[in-house]
Amino acid sequence: MENIGPSPEVTARSDRVIVAAEARTSHATWMILAGADPKSVQGQMRHSRVSTTMEIYAQIVPAGQRRAVEQLSEFASRSNTVQ
Repeated sequence: MENIGPSPEVTARSDRVIVAAEARTSHATWMILAGADPKSVQGQMRHSRVSTTMEIYAQIVPAGQRRAVEQLSEFASRSNTVQ
């Protein structure tokens, strides 16, 4: 019987892409949960705005922690523009 699915090479490449995306999400989420400042997470994720980072990854963080992270983000944004 002929194999009608993707070749093993395609499957292997697809698996690596999925794993890489999951690793990126996990990395950012764990940094936020660990208390890393949002500006640092933004830089590592290479987002142009900290709000983008927080919209994507902070949704996983419980509500109470999310507000604390948002306050820190606001502070970091103000501090960054003053210098």
